[in-house]
Amino acid sequence: MSEEPLLEVGAWQGPLNALLHAIRRNAVDLRTLPLTDLIEQFLACVEESLRRRPLEQTADDLVLAATLVQMRSTLLLRGDTTDHSAALSAAEQIQRVLLRKDALQRTVEVFERRAVLGEDVFGRGSVVFSPSVAETASLTLTRDLLDALLSVSRRRPQLMPEESIFLPSALPRLSVQDAIAWWQQKLCEHSESAWDLIEGVMSLSPTETPQSLTHRKAAWAVHLAAVLELAREGELLLTQLTCYEQLKIVNGKNSMNHC
Repeated sequence: MSEEPLLEVGAWQGPLNALLHAIRRNAVDLRTLPLTDLIEQFLACVEESLRRRPLEQTADDLVLAATLVQMRSTLLLRGDTTDHSAALSAAEQIQRVLLRKDALQRTVEVFERRAVLGEDVFGRGSVVFSPSVAETASLTLTRDLLDALLSVSRRRPQLMPEESIFLPSALPRLSVQDAIAWWQQKLCEHSESAWDLIEGVMSLSPTETPQSLTHRKAAWAVHLAAVLELAREGELLLTQLTCYEQLKIVNGKNSMNHC
């Protein structure tokens, strides 16, 4: 049963709030309500409400009732007076307050009925990470690769001795004595010829030209030392007309046959 104050004044029978709504919609003419009966009904409702309703709610109803009585008494005046216009404005203001009150009450009811997380409803559990097929395959391949590298590193000392892993390949090197003998043979075979030192090193070397720069420089140094030694002994001559001309090698003993 509704706890709103019920009024029976003139042709109206119903709650106080409904009466205010009806007056706002011009469904009920406030001037047709007996003022004395309206005041008596308000007093009876307030006395009854004090015993069975919260005090703050009764106070709100009392304020509404007092305002309604004031409006009713003001409307008894002529329509062209200031108080009559003020009563109409007050009625509209009361209607706005009531509408706002209803909206707030509906909002409170919605919040009270809403489901509470953890009591009425429960959230989803934490998502368990599930790697994709590609990620799983990648992790497997990486793990297998690391295991294979570790296995090879453990077996490598057995397959290849440690002292031979980082040793450079042994290439045959030309000694100065070998270069001297080689130049002496060329001088005997081609006594009338002249050679360029660089061409002799690159094309007349008894061994293949080394691939590394260090081996090439070593071969040139050996041939140059052999040529200088033979020139010191008089077996060949070194000629160079200008500073920028290449060094020429000729036989120094054309009249003698050493072959």
